[in-house]
Amino acid sequence: MPQKDSVRSIGLIPSGYDRFWNNLIEENMTEVNESEISDDLENLSLHPVDINSATLEDFLRVPFLNYQDAKAILEYRKTSGKFFSTNELRQVKALSNVLICNILPYVTAKTYEMIPASAFTLRAEPDVSPIPEVDLRLRMLSNSLYNKDVTAGTYSGTPFKLYNRLKVNSKDRYQLAFILEKDAGETPLSDFSSFHLLLNFLKPFEGVLIGDYTLEFGQGLALWSPYGYLRDGDAVSSLQRQNKGIKPYLSTDENSFLRGGALSFSLKGLRLSAFYSNNARDANLDTASGKVTSFYTSGYHRNLRESMKKDKVKEVLFGAYADYQLNEILKAGILYYHSEFSRSFLESSPSGLSGSRFDIFSLSYKLFLEKVMISGEAANAGRKTAFNSSMELIITKEINALISFRHYPRGFPSLHSSLSGGSSGGFRQEAGIYCGMNFKTPLGTFGIFYDQFKKEKQSYSLPANGNKFGMSFSFSTAKNLKMNFRYRNGDEEICDLRDPFAGTVTRQSRTFRADLRMDFTSSLFIKLHGSLNRYMDTKEDKKEKGFLLYEETAVSRSMFSLSARISYFRTESYYSRIFQVEYDTPGSLANSFLYGQGVRWFINLRGRIFQGVSVSMKYSETYRSESLQMPEEENNSLSLQLDVKL
Repeated sequence: MPQKDSVRSIGLIPSGYDRFWNNLIEENMTEVNESEISDDLENLSLHPVDINSATLEDFLRVPFLNYQDAKAILEYRKTSGKFFSTNELRQVKALSNVLICNILPYVTAKTYEMIPASAFTLRAEPDVSPIPEVDLRLRMLSNSLYNKDVTAGTYSGTPFKLYNRLKVNSKDRYQLAFILEKDAGETPLSDFSSFHLLLNFLKPFEGVLIGDYTLEFGQGLALWSPYGYLRDGDAVSSLQRQNKGIKPYLSTDENSFLRGGALSFSLKGLRLSAFYSNNARDANLDTASGKVTSFYTSGYHRNLRESMKKDKVKEVLFGAYADYQLNEILKAGILYYHSEFSRSFLESSPSGLSGSRFDIFSLSYKLFLEKVMISGEAANAGRKTAFNSSMELIITKEINALISFRHYPRGFPSLHSSLSGGSSGGFRQEAGIYCGMNFKTPLGTFGIFYDQFKKEKQSYSLPANGNKFGMSFSFSTAKNLKMNFRYRNGDEEICDLRDPFAGTVTRQSRTFRADLRMDFTSSLFIKLHGSLNRYMDTKEDKKEKGFLLYEETAVSRSMFSLSARISYFRTESYYSRIFQVEYDTPGSLANSFLYGQGVRWFINLRGRIFQGVSVSMKYSETYRSESLQMPEEENNSLSLQLDVKL
């Protein structure tokens, strides 16, 4: 009989965690502390995919797995029977050691038959307990920079960032959650609040949700959660979308969710979902006309200027989505939604939007063949039609490839989309082609991709033309030594913000990253990381370099985990800054950008006080030495978190 895997030690960082987030940050090139994705990964590790009953689409939801890998696991299960444990994945010859190490936190081998997946992310499990689970999370963050800003009067509120979440879950019956959050510098303790109630026992519905939620349908062209497009470092699986339907909202992004209600039911392969939302969004307004120039997405309301942007425009949205599954060969979906804003968009804004009412209709599809998976979506809004289409091919057992086309015209209302693409900017307005290929060899896995994109019309502050090229190599040994190498080369033409009438300027970036991780035991590892960055600006003939080196050690036992990292960085200016992903308290990751010359270190401690109660702490310091361009600077931060599970 299949056996359940042993319980993992508390808090040890999975081997693929940093790789996943490093690639995400590299694509976004911004400083983030995004809890939604972290919560998704944490939830997936707590409720892993059962490799003994998972379907093809279930496997494709696991980070790092592409179509070729998922097919290989299913073929092995078909010929050899159920897995005795997740360690048996090492018998699947098509899976590399690095890949197996990366996916182990998100898979398990169970003995029972799982209930079929629903349109809701919250899944039912057969071992139902009548006693609800209560999950309380309290988090506090203090940073010396905010302390100085509050003392100087820059911000009016307290210098602490606070996050409070209460979640009650009764397995297959209901889930209830409340969230209160304030950013550092804000005055109200509940500057942001969120609530949802998910009911799973109201027949014939699969689920009924009231409150805050996000939607993931099709391929993300019309409706998707804000951070649904994740490049996990694989040149082939990067663009494939596995929708999760209706997701209860547990994040703190104040402008990326719907507020109202949603429901779903299915009948013989046909699934229908309906939704309604009435929500306010922060926005920047044109002083003369009062029209919306752009959405204000930072969520900060720390002073009068920022507070004046809060809830400036209301959006009423409603619609429906239906999809049909034909065995495991074809899945087709149709979507319609209507969105109406209380204010019109300024026609000359970078988004290219105009008016206040939008009707969006889309068709999506997935076709699963023996050696090919084809997926895509086409969406229409008035006179604007956007589309994307991808084809993944299994060429041999060692080689798979992906080719993808996309077209996002200027003025297409990607209000709730998550569009793949190569250009920067909030509203993607481009046409492009992406090609990627993976090679599995006895030495390791090689990946290569090329992305060419072009603007249909040049617009202020957005790219005109560009391309991205990348290579990667990863391997591991039987002695738990893992190495990853990654190179990225990007060129973009953009309008010069300093002189928008001077035409475009080409900006180039070159990045090389190397990681070495040695797992001495299941509870002890050491990691070494190096990054080289080069930034070039053709107009000013600017050529700058930067590098980052760090060493991290982590140890984990049954009652505690401890990790520490020390980093040394040096860049010529802010333009050649380097990003560093850090594991924060559970449910949170931090991405810090480092520039100048200096040292950053942190220590992360997590411990279980007694059954159901754990505490987490992270303390960090950054010291930047004085240079000709930047003054000396020192700051520190402290995060404290309490988790109670009853």
